[in-house]
Amino acid sequence: MVYLPPSNPELNPIERLWRDMKDKVAFHNFKDEQEHEAWITNTINNYSPEQIASLTGYEYIINAVNQALSCMEAP
Repeated sequence: MVYLPPSNPELNPIERLWRDMKDKVAFHNFKDEQEHEAWITNTINNYSPEQIASLTGYEYIINAVNQALSCMEAP
């Protein structure tokens, strides 16, 4: 586990994905909730794994995962 201090959303990787989505939706006018929900679903489904990794791949998380994997591989 990677310790994240409380009240620091800038350290939470998902916040960068939400920011990207909010930036994309900022100037859309939806006729109803169903259209908005469809837009969100379509937008999420159009993110590639590379885009998600780019938005959420904080160096401290990547380092922590790599360190944990190397510990698991050690005899």
